[in-house]
Amino acid sequence: MTTAGCVYCQRLPESNYQQPRAVVTAVLSDAATSVIRLDVDWGSWQPRQEALELAPASLYAAQHPHAEVQQLHQLRYARENTLTFETVGKSNGPPLAGEQFVFGVWWIPDATVLVGASIQWRKAVATGHNHCLLCWKDLDDTEACTPGTAKNDWVCPSCYAEYIEHGPPWARRGSVADR
Repeated sequence: MTTAGCVYCQRLPESNYQQPRAVVTAVLSDAATSVIRLDVDWGSWQPRQEALELAPASLYAAQHPHAEVQQLHQLRYARENTLTFETVGKSNGPPLAGEQFVFGVWWIPDATVLVGASIQWRKAVATGHNHCLLCWKDLDDTEACTPGTAKNDWVCPSCYAEYIEHGPPWARRGSVADR
């Protein structure tokens, strides 16, 4: 994957932060699902290693860290630096053992809890300075969805439709090739 001329790579700030890197150690795949085992170097990030914090996630090109290569839907195993995910949907081909990627989770733990929980949602106007908990879209004075929690969490209508209305993402989200 070429990074020359990539607007995003040219704008990456210099930082002491090292993104987590993952090496694929094993892959089992059929037409519908893939089970992918990773050995992760956490870099500057030290997660609490809770399932809610580590999934869903994606693997990104090591030299092009915003280019998603593989989605990782449901975490099946987590111990120290070893993670095993089950991913649904057809892709261009699963990664190969030995390949290295940047590892990135999709959401903060609070967002993952909201997606997977059985909660009554309602539509309301998000007044004040609010953002979608899933995509971080600005929701100032627009209609959005809220679970009515004490935290005053908000989700934009498109994230609600994609991630909540039709069930957890690991049960139905398509592959990179399907989007």
